[in-house]
Amino acid sequence: MVATAADVPQQFAYVANGDASDVTVIETAGRSSATGKIKVGSHPLGTAITPDGKRAYVANSGSGTVSMIDTSTRDVTHVSVGDYPSAVAVSLDGSRAYVTNTRSDTVSVIDNDDHPSVIETLKVRQEARGCGAER
Repeated sequence: MVATAADVPQQFAYVANGDASDVTVIETAGRSSATGKIKVGSHPLGTAITPDGKRAYVANSGSGTVSMIDTSTRDVTHVSVGDYPSAVAVSLDGSRAYVTNTRSDTVSVIDNDDHPSVIETLKVRQEARGCGAER
C-alpha cells in the first residue's frame, strides 16, 4: 500500500514492504526516487498520512501494532491495536487515526497527539479489511 497526503504539497510517498517489515520512502517531487527505508512492525500492510503531512501511519498485521512515523525526523512510535491490523484512515482534521483489525472484527481509534494511544475500540462486521475517511 502507498500513502501520500492529498491536501498539502507532498515530497514523499510511503510504501509498506510486508516481508521486510519496513516502509520505503519515495521522493515524489521531480523524478521519483527511493530515499530510504524506515523499520516498522511485522508485516506492514496499510498506510495513511495526516492531512498536514506531518505523520504517517502503518498498520503492522504481524505484530498487532500501528507505527506512527514523524515524517520530518523519521522517528517511529508503536501503538498496540487489535488482531491483524490491515488498513488505516486519518480524519480530515488529522486528530484521529482509524485502524481496521481484521481478525478481531474491530476498529481501533487512535488519538493523534504527542502520546498516541487507542482511545476507543469499535466492534464492526466480520473481517473488516478497508478503511477510508470522508473529505
